[in-house]
Amino acid sequence: MRQQDMPLLILANAGNYREKRRFYALKDALLESFGALQGYDLQIIEDLCWNCDGAGCRRCVGGVWNRRRVYLLRFRLHGRIFHRPVPILPQDLRGEEPCEKIHGYIRHPQVDSHRAQAAAMRLLYRYDRKEWAKILRNRLLGWLRQRWLSIGYRWRRWRWHLPSIRKSKSPEIPF
Repeated sequence: MRQQDMPLLILANAGNYREKRRFYALKDALLESFGALQGYDLQIIEDLCWNCDGAGCRRCVGGVWNRRRVYLLRFRLHGRIFHRPVPILPQDLRGEEPCEKIHGYIRHPQVDSHRAQAAAMRLLYRYDRKEWAKILRNRLLGWLRQRWLSIGYRWRRWRWHLPSIRKSKSPEIPF
């Protein structure tokens, strides 16, 4: 992966947009190909109980409704750390301690979703043209479907008024 593409990867990773899952597939492939595996991190996510707002009740344990442990493979790519969640640890990492324990969710800086989506599309164009073409095809079909439904709605609405126009004997209407 080129050094010039790193700002695009960082921007696309931080944004919230529709095709984010497709970007994650590309990110995983890029990390596997170009990144250096440096162990794993352990992410601990605790969901507070909504019944007692974290004070503790009979439905939860100490105010925590659910506690999840997520294993994140840790990759270094051009001097930056990226994570990839995995359901179970690979065999070669099972005896090691996690590099870092992360409590809660990983927060990225707030970025414009349109810019993040454009960065993801540029990365997809450079590294996965088939997926890029699928996204564009789906967008085009959705746009055409929306236009067609809009035209059909206007036609049905106009056709509904047509019998009343024909029945009127107004001299302004020529038919």
